[in-house]
Parts: sequence; structure tokens; C-alpha cells
Amino acid sequence: MIKYFILITLFFFSCTKHINVKSKDFNLYINGYNNAYIIKKNNKKYTLKKNLIIPKNKVLIIENGVIINVKKGANITNNGTLLIGLNIKSDSIYSYKDDNLINKKIYYNTKIYSKNKFKINSDLNSEIYINGCFIKNVIINSFNININNSIFLFSNLIFNNSKIKINNSLFKRNNFIITNVDFDFNDSFFLNNKNFLIKNCKNSIINNCLFIKNKKIEIINSNNFNLLNNIFYKNINGFTINSNKGYFKIFNNLFINNNTVINNKDTVQIFLINNTFDKNELVLKSHLTINKKNIISKNNIFSNNKNLFNVKNTLINNSYCLSNTDSLKGYYNIYTNPLYIDSDKFNYLLNKDSKAFKSGNNNNNLGANIYYINNIKYLNK
Repeated sequence: MIKYFILITLFFFSCTKHINVKSKDFNLYINGYNNAYIIKKNNKKYTLKKNLIIPKNKVLIIENGVIINVKKGANITNNGTLLIGLNIKSDSIYSYKDDNLINKKIYYNTKIYSKNKFKINSDLNSEIYINGCFIKNVIINSFNININNSIFLFSNLIFNNSKIKINNSLFKRNNFIITNVDFDFNDSFFLNNKNFLIKNCKNSIINNCLFIKNKKIEIINSNNFNLLNNIFYKNINGFTINSNKGYFKIFNNLFINNNTVINNKDTVQIFLINNTFDKNELVLKSHLTINKKNIISKNNIFSNNKNLFNVKNTLINNSYCLSNTDSLKGYYNIYTNPLYIDSDKFNYLLNKDSKAFKSGNNNNNLGANIYYINNIKYLNK
């Protein structure tokens, strides 16, 4: 019995390799980086049992194909530069598929995970680049981060005082806190996330992203905010706006089966232009206590919604809009069926007989232009 135990123990340790990097080890020149250390692809899984510190002006590179199991109590402190994955798409050997999406896989080549929450902490002048990585149970507290073709599960993502770029990535069952950040989210998927707080941000863009079954998205004291070409589907709350500066531009988005699409709590200037709102419980709630505010609504389609507007001290200027449930106040609005090709199968193209054709200002079509919404093909009932 003891013999078998010893053999099993030896086999376990032969299949893992421990990470133990010291400051003096950052002495290589790799891919244009000085003072670097690389964790290379190995036929064994790596284990991180102790804290890993990246010193200032040093670079840690985690090569494609590396798998790291982070043990309880071990964390990563980044005072320099952390690169996870040297390439974005090449050498992808794994894929992730989610039941919320059809015909969509995200390929990755590096995996960092833990049974317990582990931390990646960065200082103000540090940088993180994550390419083609699967990360589970992490708490990231970062200032400057760039994420491409990656998956985050069951994590807390805290971004502060920085610039953030996210492309073609998937986030599921996470918590987000984004503060004092200029961010650019593109072609990404946000599924079943618990809390999504955006605070004191400006000049930010969310473009061609898909939000499904998220609990809460709250935007506080953020200005010049742009929502472009996105899909919001079956969210408990679309998003809450509590801002009083600049503008909030919502252009060419598709909102389907959400409880409340927009909950406005302050006097930011809101522009609703060329959106399609279909089968929602409530499109807009806006209860202001002091100042009256005008919301500009133009070229939108409101179809099959249970309620359109629940407002107080708010004026909604609808023009060139279409509704099949309520007569809209304003100019050049239409009360009729929009005649989608097949909305039950998410085909929101307009039938050739639709009154929404060229009924907008400047002879534009009403509603969202589906040809600019890339992720609609992945929607799954």
C-alpha cells in the first residue's frame, strides 16, 4: 500500500513543474523586450505555490501553450510588464463554447486557473497584455490592460485610472468595477455577469458587443459615452445611467427581451438613434427629482414592448420613429407593424413592404441596421 502511495505521489509531481522566479532571473532579451523572463511551453503543467513578483522595468512572458494551476495563497504582483500569450490567434490548441451562443467558439492557447480566487495586482505604471488565454477565478486589479481573444470566468475585474482595450473576448459570471478609465470594448461577449459598475469614465466606447442575462450594468458620473452596434438580450436590467455631464449616445443597437432597457437617474443628454427595441418589459424609466430633461429619440423602432416609457420630469422627443403598441408624441412618427423578416429567429431585417423603409430623416431606414451588428448570428434561444 505504501509502495503504491509513493508511486502515485512521484507520478503527480512528475506531471507538474513549479514556478519559482527571482528578480535576478529577469535578464534575457526576448521578442524586443530587455530584462525579461519567459515561462516556456512544457509537456508538464506548471504550479504556482508562492507569490510571483515582476519587478519594475522587468518583463514576464508566459508563452503560448502554458498551463498554470495557481494554488491557494499564491498571487502575482506586477510592477513591470506581464505578457500572457505571444500571439493572438496562432498556435491555438483549445476552444471554449458557451450554451448561450450558437456557432461561436473562442480559441485560446494558454490557461491560468485556480480552485480559489487568486490575485493579479499591478501598480500605476505597469502594463498587462493578455492574448488567447483562459483565466478562471482571478481578481485583477490593474491600471493598463489589453485583452484579446480571451475568456474570463468567475472573476473580479477591477480597472483603475488607465486605458483599457478588449477585443473578441468572453466574460461570464464576473464582477466588473471600472473607474476613471478610457475604455474601448469591441466584438466581445458578456454573459451572466453579476455586477458591472462603470464610474467616472469618459470618451468610452462599447462597440459590437453582446450582453446576455447580466444582472446589473450601472454607469455613474461618466460622460461622452458611446453604445454602438450592440445587442442586449434577456438582461435583468439593461443599464442604469446616473450621470450629469456630456452626452450618452445610443446608436444602432438591438434590445430584445430585457426587463428594463434604460433606467435614467440624472440629467445627462441622452440620444437614442436608429435602435430597435423589441419584446422588452419597459424601454425607458426616467424619474428626475429637480430638472426637466429632454431625451432625443430619432429613427427608432419600438415593437411588441409591454411598456415604452415611465417618466417623471422628463420629456421624450420622438421623431421619425415607429411603434406598434403606442402612438408616439412628436413629429413624423408611424403607428404600424414594422414587418421584420422573422424576429423569432433574430432576423430583424425589414420585409420589402415595411413602412420603416426610408421613413427616417434624410430617407434613412428606421431601426438598427443589422448589417453593422456582427454578433447577431450567435444569438441562441
